Amino acid sequence: MFTRIKDFKLTDEHYREKNLHLPTEAIYEAFDYYDNYITFYNRFEEEVNRIEVSFLASTPGELLRVNELTEWKNHLTEGQRRIPKLMEQCDALKADIIALIQEGNNFGLKPEDRTRALYIGGKIYDHGADVVQKQIQKYIDVSKQLNNEQMTANPVQQKQYKMTINNKGNEFVLAFLKKGVQLYNTLLSTFYDGKDYSDQWTDLAYGRLVDLGVRKLKVFEHIFTNYAWEVNSSALSDLSTSSVNSASWHAVQIAPQSSTVFDSARVILIPPRPGIYLKREFTAEIKPELITFDYAYDKPVEVYLNNVLVEKAATLREDFVKVNNVLTPHYSVDSSRNMKYGLNNIIIKIAVDSTAVDATPFSSFITLQYDKEKLEIAKTTEKRILLSDYSWLTRKDDFVLEEATSNIEEETAVTDTMPADSLAYAQVQTDTMATNQEEAGWFSASASNFQFFKAQMFGLESSEALDIWHPVIDSNNVETVYFKKDIDLDGDVIEAQAKLIGQNSVTLWVNGELVIADQGLIVDDRLKKIQSHEISIAQLKPGKNTILAKVVGGREFKGFIFEMNYTIRKTIINSVVDTPGISE
Repeated sequence: MFTRIKDFKLTDEHYREKNLHLPTEAIYEAFDYYDNYITFYNRFEEEVNRIEVSFLASTPGELLRVNELTEWKNHLTEGQRRIPKLMEQCDALKADIIALIQEGNNFGLKPEDRTRALYIGGKIYDHGADVVQKQIQKYIDVSKQLNNEQMTANPVQQKQYKMTINNKGNEFVLAFLKKGVQLYNTLLSTFYDGKDYSDQWTDLAYGRLVDLGVRKLKVFEHIFTNYAWEVNSSALSDLSTSSVNSASWHAVQIAPQSSTVFDSARVILIPPRPGIYLKREFTAEIKPELITFDYAYDKPVEVYLNNVLVEKAATLREDFVKVNNVLTPHYSVDSSRNMKYGLNNIIIKIAVDSTAVDATPFSSFITLQYDKEKLEIAKTTEKRILLSDYSWLTRKDDFVLEEATSNIEEETAVTDTMPADSLAYAQVQTDTMATNQEEAGWFSASASNFQFFKAQMFGLESSEALDIWHPVIDSNNVETVYFKKDIDLDGDVIEAQAKLIGQNSVTLWVNGELVIADQGLIVDDRLKKIQSHEISIAQLKPGKNTILAKVVGGREFKGFIFEMNYTIRKTIINSVVDTPGISE
């Protein structure tokens, strides 16, 4: 190119010598722009390479000197200010990077060059953080200031000093990391988030933020137009009602012998009638973070998510899609709202041209974005709840006042030797008790006589748990009632949290182990409410579990209410799920 420019200039000079002047001003301006363009791109490469070689390839010792004589204040933080000066050096290099990008606006700097520059900017601070971390550790290990004879003679004080220095060092490291994170996030928000663009630099930036815990890995599920979709050609005034009225929805018509669109989407034929609705339901194991609709049709359509219109306008993409050998506009719209855990529905309203004679092809694929870690947890765990109700068993006699073991071994009988601070589970654990509860003195629970309404039970106001008591209430005497519930668990319990109230006091055992003892009512006289006892339960195990509560009631008012939310790890059998089309 430069050879052609030189030839052109020589020709122009030849014409001028013959007094022939051509309108070449614009051409020379283009030559100048090209010259500046090439100069800029060469300098861009030189600057980026300089930073990579002179800074990013430098060792910690080259950037931050530390040896036996190094002192914390005189050399590292104050005085010579080696750590602050390293930050200033990083700031100056970042400024050079930003200036290059801004200058590149005049020369159409390519996206991959912009992302590379921003990524290098983030790496500058990343490297600075690594240097500071390693050199502060070296200072802690080798400096005479922390390792002299006086220090080593007082190891406790020495350890305290080193811990203080380590904590201060972490603050410096964090300052570097924060600036790096800002640049990585700027890169992703500008070129990646919600954009149809990615390259090695966006991938590296995203990976680094994942490593730092700033961002989470994502996983995607895809839904394509196929025979699972339904169509409705009636006018729908109320989507929330119409979407569940199965009688008005019918199977879609798929174009015969048509090729797939968007890799796996089938082509749905839209009949030439106004007001056509398409519907697709899907089940989400957790709430999706984002849903993206891509569709090929000759005009934008209305998209409803759980009967709520996605108000964001669809974007016409640059790439047209071939549908039945016809290039068709490709639209895209996304939303992070109105999605939920469980069953969701997508309804697409298509305004068909009333003058159309033939069916119009429509195809779509939908992408659901999830937090990978949360989705994996949801797939391998299950949330459950245990509530007090009339299936619990109760008894009044003092059978359990015998001293018993605090740990009931699975499928073993209670021994004659029992600790003095627990309850006897002998009758609770026997098969005879399980098959003939009433003969053993256990009766199904019934309604209680709490002094407070559930709306006054703080923490349990909206709970579906029932307040229960022995079926025979003695309203004239103080009485003690025992409550028992057996539950079978088919997997390990990851966590369990319980809320309970017993009037006037409650003691709780799980699998024979005492959890709380003689917890009385906590009353807020100003709010006229009582506080539930909130406890963690760590005694649950796979197989049979027994929850036993002892409640000492008042003369007139007495009752017991219990709610336990727990998460169980699914077994191989109960964790089998069908989740087609998942990708990362």
